[in-house]
Amino acid sequence: MTLIRAAHLLCLAAVVGFVVSPLSADDKKETKKDDAKVEKKDDKKPKLRDVKIKDVVFKVPAGWKQEEPKSRMRAAQFAIPNAKGDTAKTELAVFVMPGGGSFTQNLPRWTREFKSGTLKVKAHTGKCPQGEYTITELTGTHVGSSFAPRKEPLEDGSMVTLILTKEGRAPYYLKMAGPAKTVKEATKALRRAIDADQKKEKPVEL
Repeated sequence: MTLIRAAHLLCLAAVVGFVVSPLSADDKKETKKDDAKVEKKDDKKPKLRDVKIKDVVFKVPAGWKQEEPKSRMRAAQFAIPNAKGDTAKTELAVFVMPGGGSFTQNLPRWTREFKSGTLKVKAHTGKCPQGEYTITELTGTHVGSSFAPRKEPLEDGSMVTLILTKEGRAPYYLKMAGPAKTVKEATKALRRAIDADQKKEKPVEL
């Protein structure tokens, strides 16, 4: 019995020793690596801030600088940080107006901001917590509008427009223009701002 009890005690001690034993040097290194991976993953998450424009709260990136609107027609405007390699300014303007027109009515006006023969257009519709929306992506040589023409055409240019509607509320018109690379990256953030799911969007026939 004494030998059996002694064996049991040794087994228990071994188990307890395994549970409470300190981490080895190699284990500590692995733990630090895992912690660093988690921190690095968290760093990639965009830092957002809530910006209320009239009746809608948008979740915009912290790096989007809100500016004083250039005109009374604009409810808000933002300066978008450039993607690496881009130098031309990218701006997002927000309009809130009952008579702003539909997607079909606005599309001809948007296309005139690009040099003929260079333009590519795609549009999608979707639903989000803020309402229904149509997002249009235009790329080509951007020359600007008649109200705000560019001094020099932007060959690798892009413009994204988003019409956000909801019953009982004036439509929102968001318009962003600038270098294609910057606009492409900012378009992801624009969808995120209204909790839009791109995978559920449906293409619009043009």
